[in-house]
Amino acid sequence: MAAIREWYGLYGIIYNWFEDQYGYGALEEYWRYIAETVYPEVAADFREMGFPYIAEYFAGIMEADEGKATISVAENAVTIDIQECPDAIWQKFHDNGYFMPRDHYYKSYEVIYGTVARMAGLRFEMLRYDPHGRLKFAFTREVEA
Repeated sequence: MAAIREWYGLYGIIYNWFEDQYGYGALEEYWRYIAETVYPEVAADFREMGFPYIAEYFAGIMEADEGKATISVAENAVTIDIQECPDAIWQKFHDNGYFMPRDHYYKSYEVIYGTVARMAGLRFEMLRYDPHGRLKFAFTREVEA
């Protein structure tokens, strides 16, 4: 997601409301819409600049919003292992009874960045996520045989 710390609580509120009104399938469709509408330039940058840029992109978000992650770059992949997700840090610290999202909040990363990966000609795999803001995911490129 975009590194806008003050919005993290609102994401939870919006996602919860959207799901309550329209169901989980519609929420996933909304996440895809966000990716396709907001992230085409990010997808183009991912495609053109490759895995070192993707690593830099996520490192910048972690640094700006005081998260913690280990990022590994290989020839045909980049893996982002987030130990402290800025979303979770902010939502828990500023919880006012409304900010805490449902357990599948972090599924938004899989849907949004999975869509961005597809737009960039890459694959995305969510390797781990939990409701406490620990996520691990990878962007890969198919290796030709």
